[in-house]
Amino acid sequence: MSGPGAVAARDSEGGAAAGITAPRAHPMAARPGADPYAVLPALAKWEATPGTDLRTATLTCAGESYRVAHAPDAVVPYTVRRTGGGTGADLGGWVDMDDVRAIIRGDRRRTAALEADRRRMEQEQRRAAYRLQGERRQAPARLTEQERRAAARRTEEKHRPVAAELYVSPITGNAVLTFVCGTCATTHDDVLGRPQTIGGRYRTPLSVDRDTLTALVEKRGWKVTGPWTAHGRRGDTMRAPVAATPAYLAWVDATYGPGPVTPEVRAGERITPVQRGWWDVVSKDGHRYELTWRPVLTGEVWSVRYRSADGFETVARTGMAATVLAGMRADSAERGHQVGATVEPESVHVPVSS
Repeated sequence: MSGPGAVAARDSEGGAAAGITAPRAHPMAARPGADPYAVLPALAKWEATPGTDLRTATLTCAGESYRVAHAPDAVVPYTVRRTGGGTGADLGGWVDMDDVRAIIRGDRRRTAALEADRRRMEQEQRRAAYRLQGERRQAPARLTEQERRAAARRTEEKHRPVAAELYVSPITGNAVLTFVCGTCATTHDDVLGRPQTIGGRYRTPLSVDRDTLTALVEKRGWKVTGPWTAHGRRGDTMRAPVAATPAYLAWVDATYGPGPVTPEVRAGERITPVQRGWWDVVSKDGHRYELTWRPVLTGEVWSVRYRSADGFETVARTGMAATVLAGMRADSAERGHQVGATVEPESVHVPVSS
């Protein structure tokens, strides 16, 4: 390690060469109110992990904390995780700190917009309850599960992407595909809209194969409906309009619509709903399992896991509840045989005559 203020080798926080003093933070970055979404500090303060080459640093953006890990020898050296506010989320791996700061800014703008929508919805609910109770103060209305899903669906429709965005870093040549919300004009990092790094190195967005882009967009449930055009003045970003595919709309219906009915089990088995898409199951042999359901773009996924004192073990996963329950019964029977086979005969102590 070099002395204070110098870097021994190039890293992407400024790209300094060996022996060159690290630049100071720009004064605008520390001025209150200059940029509400400024990523601070302007120069990350790295902390080494003993015994490894891993470094970590904490960055903040508009009151939210992000943990950045740097592994110099990794193919994608930087990984980012949102850590503040009890809403932790992995934001993927990135090539340099310019990309890290850009994804942090985009994530914070998106979470701020969703939080503003949530507060606005709660305020409207309180006002409606106040009016219905004859202008008397009332607690916020308690929504049913169906009402909560309907509210979440309205939020999804409001923030549904209208364009795909391709960004190519002019420094690293790394290409990233994201989706732009039609309401807040920022990128998303939800289940189907999370930024995706495209393999290879490129000089400009025009260097990325269009068939590859089309396939990646369709894999997320969208269809390109127009040409890719330059966005901004820097020449590193292009956008194309997109529309939801039938598979995406079916996924929305399954995600925010009524959940699946509780599967039928055989005599001697017991199934108990825990929450939407989740059941506790006890087999005929007395073994406990967890049955779950979730929608995906290609249909639905049913999974059953064995529950033990050490945790969970996946037994079966497929697109039909009956199939995974059959796998559960086979697993339960096998565990019953294993227990019977491992029972040892009771030992008898015979005293030795003296």
